Amino acid sequence: MNPIKNISLNNINKVSKPGEKPMTLEDKIIDMVKKVAERSEREVPEYGDFKPVKESIVVADEKYFAKNFDLSVIKMSPVREPDPKARYIKVSMTAPDNSVSEMLVKTGYKKDIMEELKSEIFPNKMFKYFRQVEDALKHA
Repeated sequence: MNPIKNISLNNINKVSKPGEKPMTLEDKIIDMVKKVAERSEREVPEYGDFKPVKESIVVADEKYFAKNFDLSVIKMSPVREPDPKARYIKVSMTAPDNSVSEMLVKTGYKKDIMEELKSEIFPNKMFKYFRQVEDALKHA
């Protein structure tokens, strides 16, 4: 009888089948970008307030300093950004000691944000952002 292993993916425990490889960090990031793009299309209005769209992945690989890596589409408060159409893409990372590093990686209107999230090169940019926020956490 083949053993069944539990794996954690996006904070949801899934059962991997015998012979099935767990998702790599790169696969998880690509999946996270896709989910944020799909949700943002539905949940982010052209202007006005909205609840932030956020997806997280658990970084289970010990070679990385991070515990979680997040991708969000947010709106700033009117005090910081008076334009009601401005949207932001933010990446953040949580370390094992629960310290957090954040970085805004794109600003613009919904159209600009969606173009960035759906671009073919955005997942590659995410790997670069991952390393940048990880370095910021290590040196904080």
